[in-house]
Amino acid sequence: MKKAAINNNEKLTLNDCLFECRIALEKLRGFEASEAFYYMKGILRPKKEKKKVGGKVYTHDSIYYVRVDYINKERKVKETYVKDGDVESIQNKLAGKKENRKKYSQLKKTAKALFKQLDKLMIKTNTDKTVWERFEAYANKHEAYRQNDGHAANESISALGERCRSKAECILANQAFSVQLPYLYEADVDVEVNGRKKTFRPDFSFFIKGKWIILELLGMLDKDDYVVDWIQKKQVYAENGYVEGKNLVCIACKDSQGIDSRKITQVLRNLKRGFIPREMVYA
Repeated sequence: MKKAAINNNEKLTLNDCLFECRIALEKLRGFEASEAFYYMKGILRPKKEKKKVGGKVYTHDSIYYVRVDYINKERKVKETYVKDGDVESIQNKLAGKKENRKKYSQLKKTAKALFKQLDKLMIKTNTDKTVWERFEAYANKHEAYRQNDGHAANESISALGERCRSKAECILANQAFSVQLPYLYEADVDVEVNGRKKTFRPDFSFFIKGKWIILELLGMLDKDDYVVDWIQKKQVYAENGYVEGKNLVCIACKDSQGIDSRKITQVLRNLKRGFIPREMVYA
């Protein structure tokens, strides 16, 4: 994978930098949601406590995990009781505090340098800053998914941690990652239907050569109701400026059948160069 140009003479294009910033932000958010981050600050603290049993007061030793956070510049101390059987496990996690702080510091340093580089490129190419704000908002949205440890057994997880609704979508996400194409999965797109605002969530949105391109994966074109719904949706897209061959890409594939990922990869490679298929691609 191409390495970010931070302290060398390598020049990144805007799209390359968007991709690198997306990866840097995902790594940063992922670390902040990990156990390594949670146990990076705290300490184990013994405490003598009194407990009344049957009219008698007993003193016993307890262990608490204590960590300090600063929320809106206000110091917050949180104490969590630790069961005897969990003490050794938490001690092992706390043993890596120094190394984890170093790792977190490097992640922030890399992200900061890339964001600074992106700002310069956006100014140079006269790109609206809301483009990156949309990527950042998307990353924050998926942070909530990371906080949920459990996921359905049939979910497919992409290389960047998105919980994809289908295997085909997961394949496309991973292929976009492999060709270093910055994308958003199921990001909101505002449209107008009969004079009213409505939100669509196309399967993928790409920012390529200064414009947004959306991609829909169509998996049930053999069903009449699905086809009718897609025709109506495609018409709404057209009325809102999203036209196939211009800034709308359609790929037909089925999870229940074999998927030719080579065709998906070729579409994405062409997209990266600014070439958009004029008609539906069957994968």
